[in-house]
Amino acid sequence: MNMHSTDVASAAIRAICAKLLPEFDLNFIEPAAIGHSVYRIVSAKGDRLALKLFADSGDRSSGPEALATEAAALDQLHRLGCPVPRLVAADPNLGALAMEWIDGRTLEARLQGRSLAPSERESVLRSLAAMEAAYQALTARREPAAVAAHRELITRTRHELTEIADCPPVAIDPADRERWAGALEDAADAVTAGPWSYGSLDCSASNLLLAGDRAYVIDLSILGAEWRERRTVRHAIATGSSHPEGRYASLFNSSSAATYSQIFNPDAPTEAVAQLLDLHHLLVLFGALARQRRSPNSPADRERRRSLFGLFRRPLVPGGIAGALRDLLRPDALEWANCGEV
Repeated sequence: MNMHSTDVASAAIRAICAKLLPEFDLNFIEPAAIGHSVYRIVSAKGDRLALKLFADSGDRSSGPEALATEAAALDQLHRLGCPVPRLVAADPNLGALAMEWIDGRTLEARLQGRSLAPSERESVLRSLAAMEAAYQALTARREPAAVAAHRELITRTRHELTEIADCPPVAIDPADRERWAGALEDAADAVTAGPWSYGSLDCSASNLLLAGDRAYVIDLSILGAEWRERRTVRHAIATGSSHPEGRYASLFNSSSAATYSQIFNPDAPTEAVAQLLDLHHLLVLFGALARQRRSPNSPADRERRRSLFGLFRRPLVPGGIAGALRDLLRPDALEWANCGEV
């Protein structure tokens, strides 16, 4: 940290640390790569912690409620043996919490670097499976509120898929629109019959930190009901948005989709589990394309869209509802998307 240019911020953080961690003997502060509101703090003895500040900006991931949510989640999940940082201290009046510092790189960064080995992909999936098992336990404790959240999730999901049917984010021939709508009705039935839990909603490859043989979930400030496969897919797709030459990339390929099936649901047919995963993978990519088409049409944006279409075209498993949707994509779908039409 440049102490000359950040004297005010540094002084404020030191004041917070003195109250939150009176025994810590703060010696050094620097912004962490994982977010502007997270700092690595080092004591005079060399102990390291992550300090997260919750300035109330009005969105769901800020303010006292988000802090209380994250502190409670970290505490419960760590006690259940989940791959999350250990909570050290939290104070809603200070708008800050301190947690274990974990050295590692985000899944987003690793996927951008194209350096993820098959064993590391499996480690990520095993960590997410451990989180899902804990989410299931938390879901059972939240009844009947969780039941209401599930009903809302079903309603919201069906609405989202109806919008995709009515306004395709990709080029579909007019003659195929009825088949497109029918495939999305099938998708709605398959998704809403699938497994769900009450857990993290702030899912992204930037919120998974790879360290050693584990992947740690590092942001738990927004919780709610979500489909198991969609939560996993959202954690698994890198967007490249914070990289000058970023691209879309995914943890998943045919091999890791099969591994997912064996880890998450070993008693079910591998192909059936992988096909539901593939469907969620494709639907998340549809959402990404809808956002991308509102972005500028610079060469970098066009390349990001090209990488996104590369993921569209690549099935995780043959057939299924996702396969039916892919079959309806026009050959010129990429050129259509790059035109910036809406």
